[in-house]
Amino acid sequence: WTMDQVKLHYPEIVADYTYMGAKTEQCFADDVLGNWWSERCDTVVVLGRVVPGKRIEFAIEFVNKIRKLGITVNLLIVGSADAAYAADINKLIAGKSYVEWKQGLNREQLESVISSCKWGLHCALFEHYGISALELQRLGCLTLVPNSCGQAELVEDARFSYKDIDDLVEKFSNIYLDESLQGIFNLHRSKKVLEHNFTQHDEYMLSYIKALENES
Repeated sequence: WTMDQVKLHYPEIVADYTYMGAKTEQCFADDVLGNWWSERCDTVVVLGRVVPGKRIEFAIEFVNKIRKLGITVNLLIVGSADAAYAADINKLIAGKSYVEWKQGLNREQLESVISSCKWGLHCALFEHYGISALELQRLGCLTLVPNSCGQAELVEDARFSYKDIDDLVEKFSNIYLDESLQGIFNLHRSKKVLEHNFTQHDEYMLSYIKALENES
């Protein structure tokens, strides 16, 4: 997506791309729907800095709506916020036992709690990439993303991205109630985990820099 924007606005520039990937100690790059899938919490995880642009309010609204349909998933927010925004979020989740907010986790704690959950949700609309969505996928969460900007490249097709709250509710409902669709989603998740690889990115950048050296 970023490369396409460069080409659109600066057509004289020759542009290429590499997916930068993400680092997690754990990585579930194969089937997560085996016997222990049922042992994962029926929880939707939102990961990253808790700032207005990440639309935490949107995630809370989504879980409120989906629970009204009888799909009783929980919401886990993982990330830190400044005092003012934290106060706003705490007001929204007050009295909602199905919403939990964890702040100040170290890497081991973060990966442990996320890899115990089934679902991931990315809410920010304007990302050039979306590292937190990829981290959720690496930790085995079936993760839906907005159908806009770079994060849309972290899912395989339109069944797993959404345009607005109603579209998200409909698509999550479909996935939640259809094991075959969950299987397709997981296959696509596994493909993206392997495609968006930090090591491959480093190798690409090293070869690119060496090519520039040879040209000079």
